[in-house]
Amino acid sequence: PPLMLPFGFFPISPDRRSGILFPKDYEYSQTYGFGLRNFGYYIPVSQYLDLKLLGIVYFKGSWGINPSGNYSKRYKYDGSFNVDFQYLKAAFSDTIGYETRKPLSIHWVHRQAAGAHPYRNIGGSIDIETNGYTRTTQRNASNYLNNTLRSNFNFTYQFPNSPFSLSAGMSHSQVTRTNDVQLTLPSVDFSMRQKAVFKRKSKKIASNEAWYEKILVNYSASARNQLQTKDSLLFRRQTLDTLQYGAFHRLSANASFNVLRYISITPSANYREEYFFKTQDKFLDTTTYYDSIQMKYIYGRVITDKQNNFVALRTMDFSLSASTKLYGMLKGTHSWFKGIRHEISPSVSMSFAPDYSSSFFNYYSYHSTDSRSEYDVVQKYFKFANSPFGTSGVGAENFQINMGVNNRVEMKYRRSKDSMSHKLAILEGLSINSTYNVFADSFKLSPLFLSGNTRVLWGYVYLSLSSILDPYLRENINGVEYRRNQYRWSKQNHPFYFDRADLSISSQASIGQILDLLGRKKGKQSGTQAYDRIEDLFRNFSLSYNVQLAANRQSSGKDTAYISTHTINVRGNLPLTPKWKITLGNIGYDIRLDKITFPQIGLERDLHCWVFNFNWTPALNSYTFFIGVKPGSLEFIRLPSNQYNTGNAGF
Repeated sequence: PPLMLPFGFFPISPDRRSGILFPKDYEYSQTYGFGLRNFGYYIPVSQYLDLKLLGIVYFKGSWGINPSGNYSKRYKYDGSFNVDFQYLKAAFSDTIGYETRKPLSIHWVHRQAAGAHPYRNIGGSIDIETNGYTRTTQRNASNYLNNTLRSNFNFTYQFPNSPFSLSAGMSHSQVTRTNDVQLTLPSVDFSMRQKAVFKRKSKKIASNEAWYEKILVNYSASARNQLQTKDSLLFRRQTLDTLQYGAFHRLSANASFNVLRYISITPSANYREEYFFKTQDKFLDTTTYYDSIQMKYIYGRVITDKQNNFVALRTMDFSLSASTKLYGMLKGTHSWFKGIRHEISPSVSMSFAPDYSSSFFNYYSYHSTDSRSEYDVVQKYFKFANSPFGTSGVGAENFQINMGVNNRVEMKYRRSKDSMSHKLAILEGLSINSTYNVFADSFKLSPLFLSGNTRVLWGYVYLSLSSILDPYLRENINGVEYRRNQYRWSKQNHPFYFDRADLSISSQASIGQILDLLGRKKGKQSGTQAYDRIEDLFRNFSLSYNVQLAANRQSSGKDTAYISTHTINVRGNLPLTPKWKITLGNIGYDIRLDKITFPQIGLERDLHCWVFNFNWTPALNSYTFFIGVKPGSLEFIRLPSNQYNTGNAGF
């Protein structure tokens, strides 16, 4: 029998008015029971703000509240906010009882209009979740597979007619899979852009510029307050004990000179001073005790005592770099082929820093590890603690020479359909880099790192290659290779050992783009015949392919190769008839693991003024139904027959 739906004419008012919001979804869950979702009240507070209060109720005792709103002031700012708190009471059985969860989500977006203020700007987004909100409440693939949340909210001010700027704000990152949260609040930065402080204002001729006028000075300062914890402990008092706070400022100077016309020389110097509010003192407690887990006696243990102190860590470093560019040209011999250009960019740099671990600077101290003198090993430790900038130590005396060369190859050609010249990157980049540490006691030359990338097949396929080559000799002892402080070429006829290589091939294109490349133009549509050719049904499908190959040298000296990643993903919709279509929100196949990756399949029916859809997510063992009015002026009318099923229940 045909499906009969009610229809009517409803007066539409141009003014916003308060009113009841009827449930958008009727749901049933084996875990929470029968429930109503998204019912509540709409309040147009003013011409700048509207507010929506929604609720969720399940008959087994779960409930939730979801206030949200939008605000806007023309030519000034606009934004939106959404807070979702749920009290979920999951029933396992009559004997086991209940498990309660309290997931919370806070989302806020604020934007300042362009041109609202010439020097000041405030805006950003906040996206915070606690207690496994995504895994507990989300049902679509894109939200469920998003394992990382980030927030940034900043105030910036550019001082008029000056090189100085100030910014203050907060940042947040959260991994929903592990519930780890890192919160920085506040974060204050003050900076001065590069300025030629010694430049003469009365200089008339640029060629008479003195060497010291090329010196550029840069200054920056930062202050941070940071904590790392689990999302369930984010608003607990004990998290205050884990706060990391501090400040630093940096002054740098550099200049650039041309030598022999084509070689650019750049010397630079940096001074950094970081302020700590805590220091640590480590000492050995000589008490002997028996460890029942390891089943042995422990002769003392190291105690760390953190104290509130205000101290400064001061460091300096110096560097000198040189670079140039070389070009090789191959002229074309055909009308369409204009030529090939090879660009070579060699560079070398030297950096020096004094030995800050020496007793002269007093940045390090020592502690014993065993109460028995014959087994005692004295260890060095860093005296400063709780840096929000990740400072856990300063290095020994360092004098490094960095060497590298980058290559780029381009071709210029002319198309037959026009007279314009076009460029094609045959090789977007191929670089080789290494470092030589003058003060190292052994293995002064680091392994060579080779990397390259390019695009082929009209730019739809991206190739990336990286490799590590070790120049030091290796000796196999009892089936295990050991590096020797001797270059390989001094004993053998080969300069390097192959250590590791990675090749990545990725591509993303729609079926329509692939058909256009093959010369299959889209067929005409007329009347009830939607498509002339069957391949036109799949034109809006998006395909993505990714394969990563890896090879490395094992400790035994044998080379091994394997496929680390090999996946293909499809998104799109397939119109079966003018009224029916299948949607693929996310479906993929892992060729290496031989399994389907998180598919989400849907079916949609156009009911003229109404729409019906069904979505199935096998990985979550869940499905949803929905029927309602199409988006438009009558969207406020709904027949919310939306059933959500999850858990062990099937169809």
